[in-house]
Amino acid sequence: MCEVTTIALIASAASTAMSMKAASDQADYSSQVARNNAKTSEYAAADAQRRGDLDAQAAQRRVSQMVGAQRAGYAAKGLDITEGTPGDVIDQTNFFGQTDVNTARYNGRLNAWGQQVQAQNFNSSASAAQANGQNAMAGSLLSGAASVADKWYTYSNKPAAPAAGKMEWYE
Repeated sequence: MCEVTTIALIASAASTAMSMKAASDQADYSSQVARNNAKTSEYAAADAQRRGDLDAQAAQRRVSQMVGAQRAGYAAKGLDITEGTPGDVIDQTNFFGQTDVNTARYNGRLNAWGQQVQAQNFNSSASAAQANGQNAMAGSLLSGAASVADKWYTYSNKPAAPAAGKMEWYE
C-alpha cells in the first residue's frame, strides 16, 4: 500500500512541477513579447519625431522658396516689397508658412506621443504577464498540494476531514 501512495504522490508532484514550469514559461514568453513590442513602439516614437522635424524643415524650405520667388517677381516689376500689397503678401506667406512648419512639428510630436503611450501599455502588459505567471505558479503549487493531500488521505484510508460535529482526527 505504501508503494502505491508513494507513486501517486510522486506522479502528482511531477504533474504539479510541469504545470508550474509551463505557466512560468508562458508568462516569460508573453512578457518578452510585450517588452519587444514596447521597444518597437519606442523606436517608432523616435522615428515619428524625426519625420515631423524633417517635414517641418521641408515646409520651411518651401516657404523660403515661395517668398524668394515673390520678392523677385515684385522687384522685377519695380515694386517696393517693404510696403503696401507686396509687403503684405510676403508677410502673409511667411505667417502661413510658419504655421505649416509648426503643424508639421506638432504632428510629429503627437505621433511620437502616441507611440510612447503604446510602449508604456506594452510594458504594463509585460508586467501583468509576469504577475499572472507568478500567480499561476502559486495556484498550481496550492492545487498540487491539495491534490497530494487528497491522494494521501485516500490511499492511507483516513478520512480527509473530521466527521461532522467532531473536532478530532482519526488516527
